[in-house]
Amino acid sequence: MINDKIGFNGKQARNRVVFNPMEGCDGTPEGGVGELTRRRYLRFAKSGAGIVWLEATSVSKECRANPRQLFLNGKTADSFKRLLDDMRETAVRTTGEAPLIVLQSTNSGRYSKPDGTPKPLVAYRNPVWEKGKEDLDYTVVTDAYCRELAEKYSEAARLAAMAGFDGIDVKCSHGYLINEFLSAFERPGDYGGCFENRTRLFFDCFDAALSSAGPDMFVTTRLNACDCFPYPYGFGCDKDGNIDLSETKRIVGMLADRGVRLVNLIEGGAQ
Repeated sequence: MINDKIGFNGKQARNRVVFNPMEGCDGTPEGGVGELTRRRYLRFAKSGAGIVWLEATSVSKECRANPRQLFLNGKTADSFKRLLDDMRETAVRTTGEAPLIVLQSTNSGRYSKPDGTPKPLVAYRNPVWEKGKEDLDYTVVTDAYCRELAEKYSEAARLAAMAGFDGIDVKCSHGYLINEFLSAFERPGDYGGCFENRTRLFFDCFDAALSSAGPDMFVTTRLNACDCFPYPYGFGCDKDGNIDLSETKRIVGMLADRGVRLVNLIEGGAQ
């Protein structure tokens, strides 16, 4: 029932209604909360929903999906804190109870457009993702870039905790960088090939966020259960093109072993 309360990781949602993350592209140039951003989330706060999943928020300047994408950093953190304070005050005043608020942290990868010009960062060249976009200036990220990315998720989790978020999502969906590594079957090096390598970036970033989240904030993920693309260009399909969720279940099991009790599962690939 939608009015049933549900508890997990020391938190309690008033019901099972969730506002899923959807970018408004209306942050400030620095990545802070803009006026339209603020208006949208205060409306969500009045709804009575149990969970408000804040939209994709970049962990670094170079991987913003557009010049107005939210970007949590030292200069913008206060704008997020003010938003959360006002959302909770609005919700309590309007409905009697505040929602849980989750931040979705992301590296936009092949959708990166930090200054308005496409500057895609990719795990590997993928003809399915790139259909009709073959001539963009793609950068295949190095293993060194991957190793440094975990620290950015750690910092995002630290700032999210300071701002007062209830949870942080390490985004692994929609072909964004971390999700794309799950299908890096033919990439050489430490981040491609076998299951352990293809999931390395996700779990490195997830564990980094977990280590910085502190006792009052949980860590979760929005995970593509299946990209619905043929092997070897998509995650969750076998070599005959059939949906195969065996690796998805392995990932969810590994998250459960880390104490995760909330996962936002979706299906599908390119936008």
